[in-house]
Amino acid sequence: MSEETALQVAVRLLARREHSQGELEKKLAQRDFDEQQIATALLQLSEQDLQSDQRFAEMFVRSKTQQGQGPVRIRSELVQRGVAASVIEAAFAEAQCDWLALAKTVYQRRFGGSVAGNFQEKAKRMRFLQYRGFTTDMIQQLMEKNGTR
Repeated sequence: MSEETALQVAVRLLARREHSQGELEKKLAQRDFDEQQIATALLQLSEQDLQSDQRFAEMFVRSKTQQGQGPVRIRSELVQRGVAASVIEAAFAEAQCDWLALAKTVYQRRFGGSVAGNFQEKAKRMRFLQYRGFTTDMIQQLMEKNGTR
């Protein structure tokens, strides 16, 4: 039985789900492939359009917005996965998401129509939205619209 090549391992990983080039590089390095084998495999995958950071980023943004996550968190996770800033910005432009509307939906789902009664409750709600990845400006706008100033 022969050893799998870096390309074969990468194709198997991509068969399960999209991966960024950075993710594939890390996973192949963990399997003791040398830098040259990894670089060759990644180049072949890119040339054959089996791996695309642009496609990965677009899918990732779409998936995370459907989960109710905001732009700060999504951007951070893409950076951690080794996606270039220009690719991230293109994916956000492609998504054309109304982030304030998404924040409102997430807020309503979590807290319903109730108004924060005191400062501690308001702070708790703001921290929740911040954890989900919404900007301070979005959170303030949302709180003003919900009468919790």
